[in-house]
Amino acid sequence: MIYQEFSLIPEMTVIENVFLNVEPMKGPLVDDKTTYGLVKNFFDSMEVDIEPHEKVKNLNTSDMQFVEISKAVLQNKRILLMDEPTAALEADQTDKLF
Repeated sequence: MIYQEFSLIPEMTVIENVFLNVEPMKGPLVDDKTTYGLVKNFFDSMEVDIEPHEKVKNLNTSDMQFVEISKAVLQNKRILLMDEPTAALEADQTDKLF
């Protein structure tokens, strides 16, 4: 479910928010290379200019909304329920999403 209200942790990075509680592991450690690659590749494919290591508190509202959507997509959810997911997105981001 993607809500209108953000469920992001401002002090954490984009990557940390996207994979919170579902981090790809390499042995007992989080696989940072894999998490970065997944997020970066998704953003590149959507032509979105968000740095994966950026803290969420430094993002604008439309980028925060895109991070919320990215969480659902990159966690391979089978069904996505979205409550006005594009309300906070800029027009070009909406076009790329759909």
